[in-house]
Amino acid sequence: MNARLRRTAAGFAAVCILLAGCGNTGVDSVTVNTGEAAALIRKTFADRLETAELSFTAGKLGQDEVVSIVEDMVQAAFYESDDPKGGDYLRFQYGGYELSYTAGKGLIDHTYDVTIVPSYYTTKEEEDRVDERIAEVISGFGLDKGASEHEKIRCVYDFICGNTSYDTVHKHMPGSRHYQSTAYGALIYKTALCQGYSVLAYRLLKELGIAARIVTGTFGTGEDQERHSWNIVGIDGIYYNLDVTMGDAKSTDAYYLKSDDDIASDHIRDEIYKTDEFMAEYPMSKESYT
Repeated sequence: MNARLRRTAAGFAAVCILLAGCGNTGVDSVTVNTGEAAALIRKTFADRLETAELSFTAGKLGQDEVVSIVEDMVQAAFYESDDPKGGDYLRFQYGGYELSYTAGKGLIDHTYDVTIVPSYYTTKEEEDRVDERIAEVISGFGLDKGASEHEKIRCVYDFICGNTSYDTVHKHMPGSRHYQSTAYGALIYKTALCQGYSVLAYRLLKELGIAARIVTGTFGTGEDQERHSWNIVGIDGIYYNLDVTMGDAKSTDAYYLKSDDDIASDHIRDEIYKTDEFMAEYPMSKESYT
């Protein structure tokens, strides 16, 4: 048996849909080293390789079950660590993947040989250029070894606000928005959508040793709500909201290191970022930073 299908991720909105599919697949007796599979997929994505190939054994599975198992492996590849080029940096800069597999029947279980063909928003050469520019930017900050977490965050915020403009041209042109959703677009072309702002902020913050995540949801009120992404950043183990996009657009610190309550009027997180598990791992400050 063989099958071929495609999983898409059109920017952060579709990534959230993929995340919603994580968890228990309900399939018994699956033999797969998830850690090894995640490491293989992560390397494939990080190096912008064309394919990742892996195998696992299980009983007879339907297509949906195979897809669910592989999707769990892909999401596991986006684990958070100290690596600035892992985690959300990978998660928010790919456009889905094609999945094909063959199933061979053994004496007891079936063997599933899987091929994943990712679609990337940037090339390896473009990411190499980002690496070079990131090093230049951080050197330009002039931070000493004793710089505080807040000093580092301030440098990142001010740099992005001062060197990136919001891309109104491609905002409503999905087929042309990939660069504008990346650190490459924000850093090299100096124009981006909210996802590009968030990814660049994440990368710079992590390079400086600051704990950070990208969260998605909506911005605005009533009929003016639209899809949005921003960051949360850690200071002394407590997290604050950092919306570089809106801070730049409105030339204000009204979205700089804010508590959830202080941005609740126009920022609503997606449910996956409001779970007890997520909030326990990233405890939010009850008050905005002063």
